[in-house]
Amino acid sequence: MFRNKKAVMLLFAAIMAVSAAVFFSLPEAEAADAITILIDGRVFQPPDAQPFISSDRVMVPFRPIGEAMGATADWAPSLQKVTMSLRGRNVEFVIGGSQMSLATTDSSGGIIRTNITLDAPAMLVNNNRAFVPIRAVSEGLGATVEWIPESRTVVITSPVPPATPTPVYTPTPAINPVFADTTNFERISGTRAQFIFDNDNREIVLYFDSTDSNAVNRMQMIMQAARTVNAKVLGVDIRTSVNLQNMSGIYSYVDRNSIGPALLFYYGRGKVITHTTFSDQTELNSLFENWYRNYYATPTPIRTPTPTGTITPTAAPVPEFSSRVTQLSKYEALDMYDSGDRFVLLRFNSEDSDLNSGRLEMAIDAVNYAVDDVDDYINVYYMDEAEEDDYYWFGEEYYDSHEVPNPCIFYVEDSEVDAESRFTSYESLAERILYFLGY
Repeated sequence: MFRNKKAVMLLFAAIMAVSAAVFFSLPEAEAADAITILIDGRVFQPPDAQPFISSDRVMVPFRPIGEAMGATADWAPSLQKVTMSLRGRNVEFVIGGSQMSLATTDSSGGIIRTNITLDAPAMLVNNNRAFVPIRAVSEGLGATVEWIPESRTVVITSPVPPATPTPVYTPTPAINPVFADTTNFERISGTRAQFIFDNDNREIVLYFDSTDSNAVNRMQMIMQAARTVNAKVLGVDIRTSVNLQNMSGIYSYVDRNSIGPALLFYYGRGKVITHTTFSDQTELNSLFENWYRNYYATPTPIRTPTPTGTITPTAAPVPEFSSRVTQLSKYEALDMYDSGDRFVLLRFNSEDSDLNSGRLEMAIDAVNYAVDDVDDYINVYYMDEAEEDDYYWFGEEYYDSHEVPNPCIFYVEDSEVDAESRFTSYESLAERILYFLGY
């Protein structure tokens, strides 16, 4: 009994000795309430624990600093170990240990491990918060660190991530090179074909089967006729085009089981002429020329003179977008929609008198803030309707009046669309964008 009690006392003494080495009471450290930490120009303020100086090293709580730099942070209580990972770099601290373990990945995928001696070890403050030296952890994650003693400021600059090329929609390759995209021919999806029909656009659509020799043999005649009027033929290939189930408009004029080829001349206002015989080049040229004359037969609108003394307001300049926000055309947006891509699109018309410049500026600030807040490539785009040759896009179905607010943001994923136009603040809008994209 006595021996057991003595053993317990010895064990307790040992625990206290170890605790003295790894636990730290904040009042004993140098006061550091005036320390400022800047990460890429933004002030870093830990939510519930202040940085302090120990052994001439600024100490910060490990999880907030790691997450502020974009790293994942983990605490293993049984091992008294802190781990942080960012872009192929992994750092580990053991509470009370004199070294930081650094693991990096080389170009061949191999792991390089290095142990770095610390001037100030990681420690527990008030027995419950793990603190790490800010220079060691920041440089371990690949950033550069500068200490400005006059203002007691730590300046952290994150490494610039390698540029990620803007994803470009790549259509399915043509089975036969005769049907490759050119100046006078472009293969389109079933969704885009249906939009042409629904919006009374003036286009020439070719319905065909790229494996059919009849279509291959007729293609030379069709392209010769298109070149006579410099027209573009939009091709729907039943072998490579996607979303053919959406083409109810085309199927009103072409048998669903047909393999074509069939030309559909859209004149607008529901007028479509179908042509399926390709034996006379002159006749085919005439069909294209007739379509071309009708295409440009819209009467020129009569200009109303501006009343004397009336000042026409100058359109507000469109604010600049971040270089990481890419401009999309309506067709690129449709192609990405067809492919089931996940992306955010800010749509506006800079020439529309209904444009709310204040809301547009707020929306642009939000998308700029969202893309600049993450290191990865982020799919945020914009489209100015004033630069499109005609007006339509799938977002209209989300408004009963078919008049989309100007500006408006669309959230697109798996060929589904959600819309937002009531912007309250750029911060909340940026959070919505990041949340939708999984950040």
